[in-house]
Amino acid sequence: MIFSSIPSEKPSLPFWADDPAEARRSIKKLIDSAPGKIYIAHGKPFSSAEVKESFSSLF
Repeated sequence: MIFSSIPSEKPSLPFWADDPAEARRSIKKLIDSAPGKIYIAHGKPFSSAEVKESFSSLF
């Protein structure tokens, strides 16, 4: 799950992740699949590059 942080609107982990480690693994899996755009529930879609940059510690 990816969240749009407020007010920066950059990709971030959600505040309420039950298992933050699993959320990080899921984000890494998503980026590894090389999608063009990532659509979140609320806010603007993110490019793979934006998400990869925000979660660079995962790669």
